[in-house]
Amino acid sequence: MRIPFLSIFIILLFLMPFVFAQVDEDLSGRNDSLYIVEDQTTPDVNQTFIDKTLCEPRFKETLTIRAFDKELNAIKNVEIITKHQIDFTTGKGYYTSPPRYTNENGTVKIQIVNTETQKNKVDCNVEINATLNNVRITRIITATSHPQNIDFVFPAARLTVEVIDQKNNPLKGAKIYIDNLTATTNEFGLANFILLLSNHTVVIKYSDYQVEKNADLNGKAKLSVEIPIYDIIVKILDDSGKPLNASLLLGGHEYLSNEAKEINISVAGNMHNAVAIYNGIERNIEFDLSKQNDVKIVFDFNAPEIKNLNVSESENGIRVTLQGIDNGVFASGIPTNGLSARYKVDGGTTQQATIYVRAHGVFVVEIPVQQQGKTITFLLEMRDNSENKQNLEAEYIVKGISEVNNNGTDIVVTPNEKKSEFPLIPIIGGILILCVVIVLFYGVFRLKNKEKS
Repeated sequence: MRIPFLSIFIILLFLMPFVFAQVDEDLSGRNDSLYIVEDQTTPDVNQTFIDKTLCEPRFKETLTIRAFDKELNAIKNVEIITKHQIDFTTGKGYYTSPPRYTNENGTVKIQIVNTETQKNKVDCNVEINATLNNVRITRIITATSHPQNIDFVFPAARLTVEVIDQKNNPLKGAKIYIDNLTATTNEFGLANFILLLSNHTVVIKYSDYQVEKNADLNGKAKLSVEIPIYDIIVKILDDSGKPLNASLLLGGHEYLSNEAKEINISVAGNMHNAVAIYNGIERNIEFDLSKQNDVKIVFDFNAPEIKNLNVSESENGIRVTLQGIDNGVFASGIPTNGLSARYKVDGGTTQQATIYVRAHGVFVVEIPVQQQGKTITFLLEMRDNSENKQNLEAEYIVKGISEVNNNGTDIVVTPNEKKSEFPLIPIIGGILILCVVIVLFYGVFRLKNKEKS
């Protein structure tokens, strides 16, 4: 039996709307991570209701779509996407709008246009999807037959973030970050957000200070955050206490010394890391403002001194006792590992000596037993906590255990003349020569005067 061609055409014509509907984008599956909730719309009882019973072909209108939280507060930045029929006859099918977003009043307007000419082929349904973060609400309305305002109510509430200092004063200009939203506190230290009813991480930034809080939102709530603010004076000094004209890097800002060679700044938070700069030299410092309201940063440029060197001999070896002194009111001090000691015997190979710490700044250097008459050259280096170093080279002639024991006293090390910081022998020699010249000159002068008389 043959099926008439006209019958096949009619069947295909009947199936075409379903084919186009399947080809078009399925919004409900656009993002698998979305959480679809039931329509919780509470229409405004005072709004006008548009009712033409059924839409007509070639319908055209502008939809007013609004988004609210559970307390009917307007929500900004809700994503709105609409889907409606363009036409069936020419095969254009359905149109999905690009995302639009609600404004400060929670409102967005979207125009829809239908070009279908035949009444029996027009699809009056308009699908509207409203998405806030990971929550989507979908509504199906009838074109030209719906409330004037199409409302969506999300499971959300208002969170007010308050930022204050330790004296309960509001802090204006603090940046608040929640999810993908950002706000700045006003003159009352407040910033408002409309958020889904869930747990949120709140990040607060003020100046170079940042703090993170947790907000478990079950309804309208207020989160109060305290940021301590300190007005401090930074003094940059040398180790003798003299103020220096320097600069300070703190929180990405550079501060310069004033005429009094001080730096006055206001900072947020207790703990801070800063860098002081003087003549290209940097000093890092960490300070806790909850324990101090003024900060001193010291540049120690003076090396420590090595003093009171004494040597003793025993059957166990030769022992050198010495003292490190770091002068200055704000000297950085000598650490327990601040001494380095090496030695040579009769100008031989340099060897490492054993070092012990007897007391603060007092060190003991030990080397093995050496033969009597051997010359030991000590190479000493003392450093402070600012890496300033003092080098000293000294010589000692081994006396022998019996002689030392008979003597009963330690032997003072005589610094090497070539390495001494104070060349006393040349100076004394020069003074003696000068005295001889003066005496000779005076004698010649007296002799000449005597001959004349």
